Amino acid sequence: MDASSMLKMYGRCGVVEDANTMFLTMSYIDSVSWNAMIAALAQHGCGVQAIGLFERMLKEDMLPDRVTFLIILSACSHAGLVKEGRHYSSSMRDSYGISPDEEHYARMIDMLCRCGEFTEAKDLIKPQTRTSDAVSPRRALYLAPLVVVGSHACQPVSDTMKEVEIPPQNQLVI
Repeated sequence: MDASSMLKMYGRCGVVEDANTMFLTMSYIDSVSWNAMIAALAQHGCGVQAIGLFERMLKEDMLPDRVTFLIILSACSHAGLVKEGRHYSSSMRDSYGISPDEEHYARMIDMLCRCGEFTEAKDLIKPQTRTSDAVSPRRALYLAPLVVVGSHACQPVSDTMKEVEIPPQNQLVI
């Protein structure tokens, strides 16, 4: 088993300290290993550390890819880091030339809803507010676990979901 696979395994098993120890002793760290370690941190409640490691990755001139940004947007979502999530979402395209796909939009919608930014989430859903190369907002919503906290604040998101014909069975409400 190669080092990247071991990092992924440690991360999936929740042994982040062992993953980090292995990561720090690797002689060469490729993008897969960076992604595996960042994901291990992000998946186990260490969103701020995941972002710190991502920033270190950039300082070491390792270019992020689509997967890296999925991991970072998830880390921002689960850590409630909306400002950072917005920054990374825009830098993905502006700095690295990576067009967001449906999974990136789903992560952004999830992050915004988790943090109560329902109007901004609604705006991401509307096709006219998105770029022409973006995928269907309907498809993105199938992937986004919307978190609704029992208030009327989420009504704009719900209304927009109806406008783009998201069936109720595809709306996850927690």
